[in-house]
Amino acid sequence: MKKLIALILSVILSVSCLSITTSADIATEELAQLFRSKLDNYETEVDIYDYTSRYRWSVDETVNEVIASAYFANPDLFYVDNKFNYTADLNGYVHNVVFSFTMNASERAAAKKKIDAAVNKVLAGITDDMNDVDKALYVHDYLVLNCKYGAMSQHTMYDCLVGKKAVCQGYSLAYEYIMRDCLGIDCTVVFSRTQNHMWNYLKIGNKWYHVDLTLDDPGTSYNGTTYDMWGLVLHKNFLMSDAQCRENSVLHTGWTVSGGYGAASDKSYDKAFWKDVRAKICLIDGKYYYAKDTGKDSSSGQRMMTLYSFNKNTGKAKALLKTKSRWYSRRVNGNSAVAAYGSKVYTTGYLSLDYYGGKLYFNTNKSVYSYDLNTGKTKKVYTLNKGEEKQIFGLVTVGNYVRLAYKDDLTYAEKYISLKMK
Repeated sequence: MKKLIALILSVILSVSCLSITTSADIATEELAQLFRSKLDNYETEVDIYDYTSRYRWSVDETVNEVIASAYFANPDLFYVDNKFNYTADLNGYVHNVVFSFTMNASERAAAKKKIDAAVNKVLAGITDDMNDVDKALYVHDYLVLNCKYGAMSQHTMYDCLVGKKAVCQGYSLAYEYIMRDCLGIDCTVVFSRTQNHMWNYLKIGNKWYHVDLTLDDPGTSYNGTTYDMWGLVLHKNFLMSDAQCRENSVLHTGWTVSGGYGAASDKSYDKAFWKDVRAKICLIDGKYYYAKDTGKDSSSGQRMMTLYSFNKNTGKAKALLKTKSRWYSRRVNGNSAVAAYGSKVYTTGYLSLDYYGGKLYFNTNKSVYSYDLNTGKTKKVYTLNKGEEKQIFGLVTVGNYVRLAYKDDLTYAEKYISLKMK
């Protein structure tokens, strides 16, 4: 008999938290290596009967979980379709898993070169003084800032790294590949069929934590169109314990860890300073620099945006400067009506932060500023002059440019300006 497995998560058979058996844990890595060796040579059928008969896996939840886990353990199978068949005998033991391919050998080689180039850009920001948390945070922020949530067909690490549009599977496989295969930090994926969602499981020291890049990539939707929020990256879902993972989102339920590793019981990072930071965190000379909304100014009604440094050795944060701004909403109750400019105000700020040439750059709704780390001086470097209703909703440094996004409202498509920094 044949049964279709679609590794698009919505149709993986029901899974439960950490439910793979010990034999399945052992076999996941072996099967992953077997899949890789066969698919490298474009063999369409992979015989796994030795495993299914040895461990007495029939066509049930367990064998589906193991096959899925082995597939997800190979993020560089970007050229293999994530829908495939398998055949089973009358006893229910699976014999062959039947794959198909989305790229031929020459297309795959060309795609891999593009992936390598994209990965090298990520790794260029990794420095010798970074510990594993620093590296994990940097890659987290990089991928979120350089990828937009895409269509279900965009589910590979190629889509995330090269196409820069992906669904949760693409984000997760790209993070797994960079952290595990490039940086040598244990990382796997977590998938939930019940919630149609995937994220990562990362090992820091000898403890495991959840990391969900997809939910940390903010966006907004209007009339069926999703708009990315350029320059913004959340950190609520970075290094979560099991308990916090469940608390943070309804999507974090009914999960299976690919490989069946132990529980993420450590809560050391559940209250880390980054949890409510909504912009890039910059690591400079052993200190973290970040900015966040610190409330409403009682006299002006504007949002208070505060820039901080965080000393990793002492665990203490220091406020460096405060700025005031307000971002105006043009939509009325989320519908198509347009409010008069200045009549409706967002209840949070949209300040982004990045670093270039010894200076931090950040934005208010109308201007871009630099903060000199050596002198502590702030300087306005640009004022948006595109009409009263246009506002800056984010910025990112790209090479020696600061690229800022502007629009009338969050629920509009962005336009961009690149400012060359000296």
